Order: sequence, then structure tokens, then C-alpha cells
Amino acid sequence: MNPPTPTPPPIEDILPPIAESFPAWIIALGIAAVLLIGWGVWLMVRRARRRRRPPLLPAEIFIRELDALAARAAALPAYELTVAACDVLRTYLAAVEPGLPRSRTSEEFLRAAAETPRFGQADRELLAGFLSTADRIKFARARVDHATAAELLTQARGLLRPDSTQ
Repeated sequence: MNPPTPTPPPIEDILPPIAESFPAWIIALGIAAVLLIGWGVWLMVRRARRRRRPPLLPAEIFIRELDALAARAAALPAYELTVAACDVLRTYLAAVEPGLPRSRTSEEFLRAAAETPRFGQADRELLAGFLSTADRIKFARARVDHATAAELLTQARGLLRPDSTQ
């Protein structure tokens, strides 16, 4: 018979037991939840910022557009500057006085302006002078220099009422 084989000594653990970690899907779900919450907070802050800004008044838009034209005056040809100033003025006046037709002839525009209480005699004369000069330049192709175009910008700004920017 064979002699019994000695039994090996028991194996001792060298390292402590490994702690179980979370499954990968739980970690991914946690990261997705944090990202989703962050995105929601960002959207709410963005919406709140937009809501805080009051809409611009027509006079503020008019001033910004005239300032933009004045800033680009040197780069624009005088004809284009005149046409743009006329368009900005008509758009502004049509916005503050709904009865004024933006896209009518100057005569129709002046007739409608005479019927509104916004325009006094001096304002009507200033508007008539502005529109007649702009019409000569736009339609009759009268020669225009930058000084005349800059004067039209000043006249357009003169039609802005001091109380309309409040």
C-alpha cells in the first residue's frame, strides 16, 4: 500500500476580501442624472435672464439703428445712407403711429401724418423737408454728398420725441 500523502497546509489569504463595487450601469445612470439636472438648471437660468430684459421701445430701436448708420456712414455711399435713413424713419414712425403707412408714397405718408396728433406744424414741416429731400435722392437720383446724408440723419433724429424714450 501506498503511504498516505500528507495533506498540504491550508492556504491563507494574503489580501483582505475585495469590497463589491457598484455596477457600471448604476454609475452611468448617476452621471446621466447629474448632467440632466445641470442642463435643466442652465435652461431655467437662461430663460430667467431673457425674461428680465424688457422689450425695446420703438424709439430705442430707432436710436440704435440711427447710431449704427452713423457709425457706418463713412463706409456707405451717400445714396445708400440716405435710403437707409429714410427706411429707418418710416419704420419708426409706423411703429409709434399705427395709422401711418410705412410703404406708401411720401404724399400719402404726409397726409396720414397730418391727421395724427403726434405731429405739430414744425414736425410736419421737418418731415416734409426730410421726405422731399430723400425722394429727390432716391427717385430722381439727385447728387448727394456725405454732408447732406449726415444732415438727413440729424433731421431724422429730430423727429424723435423726447418723451418717447421713457
